[in-house]
Amino acid sequence: AALEPVITRLIGSDAAEPTSIVMLAELCRRVPDAGRRNLAALRRWLVAEQADVREGAALSLLGLGADGVDALPEWLQAIDDEEPLVRETAARALGRFV
Repeated sequence: AALEPVITRLIGSDAAEPTSIVMLAELCRRVPDAGRRNLAALRRWLVAEQADVREGAALSLLGLGADGVDALPEWLQAIDDEEPLVRETAARALGRFV
């Protein structure tokens, strides 16, 4: 997809604000090749301080299916997240991997 390199370049920028990160996570959900290429960033975002960042990362990682199994340590942390959407998404992801 033509968007994947652009998304990857934006994710590589350390200056991204939480609102931008949420949008980048959403783009990774909509462009799975970008999600797979930026799996390390999605894993970091799944345990980020901001709830909306964690939620966006969780949905993006879930959308990667089996490719999201590499985030197993972060999924195990997310199962106890304070945000219901993150917990629910983590449970759904773990159900796929077990």
